[in-house]
Amino acid sequence: MPISQYIHVSKEDILYIPEGSKDFLLTLSDALRPLDNPVDIEEIATKIAMDFMDADRCHYSTIEGDDVIILQDAVRGDLPTVVGVHSISNFALYKAVLNAGRALVIDDVRTSDMLDGDLIEVCLQFQYRSFINVPIIKNGKSVGLFSLVQSTPRKWTELEVQLTLETAERIWAALERAKAEKALRKSEEKYRSLFNLIDEAVSTIDIIFDENQKPIDFLFIENNAAFTKLTGLPENIIGRKWLEFVPVIDPYVAAIFERVIRTGEPVRTENYVENLDRWHNTFFTLSGEAGSNRIICVYSDITERKKEEEKQTYILKLSDAIKELIDPVDIQLTACRILGEHAKVNRVLYGEVIDEEQIIINNNYVNGVAPINATLDAEQFGRNVIDAFKRNEKVIITDITTDPGYTEEAKQSFLSLDVVANVGMGLVKGGRWVATFGMHYNAPRIWTATEIWLLEETAERTWAAVERARAEQALRKSEEKH
Repeated sequence: MPISQYIHVSKEDILYIPEGSKDFLLTLSDALRPLDNPVDIEEIATKIAMDFMDADRCHYSTIEGDDVIILQDAVRGDLPTVVGVHSISNFALYKAVLNAGRALVIDDVRTSDMLDGDLIEVCLQFQYRSFINVPIIKNGKSVGLFSLVQSTPRKWTELEVQLTLETAERIWAALERAKAEKALRKSEEKYRSLFNLIDEAVSTIDIIFDENQKPIDFLFIENNAAFTKLTGLPENIIGRKWLEFVPVIDPYVAAIFERVIRTGEPVRTENYVENLDRWHNTFFTLSGEAGSNRIICVYSDITERKKEEEKQTYILKLSDAIKELIDPVDIQLTACRILGEHAKVNRVLYGEVIDEEQIIINNNYVNGVAPINATLDAEQFGRNVIDAFKRNEKVIITDITTDPGYTEEAKQSFLSLDVVANVGMGLVKGGRWVATFGMHYNAPRIWTATEIWLLEETAERTWAAVERARAEQALRKSEEKH
């Protein structure tokens, strides 16, 4: 009688795991955490799993197209290794099982009716008498396969299947982490290589202390040309003090000065220079013997990198917040809130445009001002604004009180809504104006390129998410009718 089965399992199916099994999973996680080499990860994970499950062989495979790639396996005794690249094109049923995303549990290949003759022959050749195969499915595609193998018939328990599933997920996660870290290291190495080819800003300064030996200012001793370009400070600052150009010395930087002089140890840091609105990667090192108050500072401008990091962090936060939402109103409110909190504005609003004639504004984020809820005639925006929106242009106001493009009546209208600075845009789809999106601030403000980019991205992603939600709602209603 055949004793083989498909088991459709997921993490949610693991309702109870005995303490001993939990210890196994904890041991596995602890062992994988410090590893960053895929070969090491597969070697350690498969050995731990094989020993705990008392199996004869264990391996993890990465699936790339038609190839199953095994970097390292764990085997007992003189069983043959299966390390290498193997093709699955000749085993259509096996490939179908992988793509179906179901665990394949075989208690005895000789008596199983789930395997074709060729695959049974291969199994026996490699002494795969019984096994559990758990595919890793991501985005509907098989990306990995975890196998626990016995060279004799074996009745696999439900707990063993569940633990195999959990182990497979943890190995996949560890390998993905290692892959991401490798990509990051490669990116950083490339960045450093390029960084070393460009001129860095260098400044030699003497630290000035107060009576308590706390840094309160510094004197410029020598700067290179790149320093002037980086900071925007005048060229003739040698022999002059920092506080002649800016009102304060950053406490964070002052603490670094104190540390370098006190310990003699260099410090590298990334810090934001508010008066320059720039991010610097700076290396501080003592010049001279112990007791010297002279420091050499080597600067590089990392503002663009920081901006990109800010963009990526923001988009990830926004995407995570709205991807599971199914109500268009919730999507709009959430997107407005996330943008408003990030940009530190007083109001963010999303308006839907109906037939390019009406604008419905219901969903606002507000901080310290009143919300705007209204249905407006599109012409109230002004023909020049509407035309700008249709051309995918932004309407930017840094200070409504001094903007020559608006009448006194229009200015008072803005001010009555606590709007002094504004940046707004329209969304055009299929040649039609379908939505408007904007940020308000109750004081003069120069909008940065990053803030405008975030507005654009939020508007586009909000509109797309709303359209997706409405399509899903329509589909659900249609299915309910039928």
